[in-house]
Amino acid sequence: MPEANAYYDAALAAYTYYGVQWRSERCTRLGQREVIALTDQAGRALTEAGFIGGSVAKRLQALAALAEQPPMQTMSGARRACLATDAASWSQKGQRPHWGK
Repeated sequence: MPEANAYYDAALAAYTYYGVQWRSERCTRLGQREVIALTDQAGRALTEAGFIGGSVAKRLQALAALAEQPPMQTMSGARRACLATDAASWSQKGQRPHWGK
């Protein structure tokens, strides 16, 4: 799409808090840094849990395959589980998540 960056910039301006202060390239770089940081964090947590060796994706697959791990059949189920976990974590800290009441 030849005008992809212009479209993305317009969407950022229209639908985000940061508006025109952020450009598509900046958001892309931020997203890439966040993916790296989250992957590193997940890797450390998996190592602490005893899942050693292999990529983070392979170790997550091994974790998901455990019999005691509840299955998440759909993305909406996974999202609900993540949001519930986040809400409990925020609640323990006496804070409120930005995405809900």
